[in-house]
Amino acid sequence: MEPETEPETPETEPATEPGPDRPASRGVEVAPGESVEVTVPLPRRAFEIWDEGADAWAYRAGAYRVEACRSLADLRLRQALTAAP
Repeated sequence: MEPETEPETPETEPATEPGPDRPASRGVEVAPGESVEVTVPLPRRAFEIWDEGADAWAYRAGAYRVEACRSLADLRLRQALTAAP
């Protein structure tokens, strides 16, 4: 399985431009019926949105949702997290 993770911006602050695509992607081999624990580091850039006023990427602290999936149609995990200020 190759999980792809991508934080979604908080609904109260929608991104005006698309954020970084799939900031973390790694392959994990798992046999049927087995499970594994995987740590996926997310860089600060994963929590930036385009700020039109500043004409630059801007970090946004707050609540996000990270999803891990094998494909867009095969969601395996949804997890809330908070990006620190």
